[in-house]
Amino acid sequence: MTTPYFPYSYMLLRDKFAETQLPPIEAFHDNLKDESLTQDDYDRAQETWSRYGMQNMRQYYDHYLMTDVLL
Repeated sequence: MTTPYFPYSYMLLRDKFAETQLPPIEAFHDNLKDESLTQDDYDRAQETWSRYGMQNMRQYYDHYLMTDVLL
């Protein structure tokens, strides 16, 4: 299992957790490194969303924590 990509700079407000779809690729821009997400990496993020039946960004966040931080 690979670690999903997370839109750190996009997730600044708590209400973002209620969003019911993955944000656009532009939302994954890393402001600290000034790097954009590649299309291949965004496609993997979308695949993660679909494969695990995610319904909101809270679930995507929880999955991210499980695969990146806890493991």
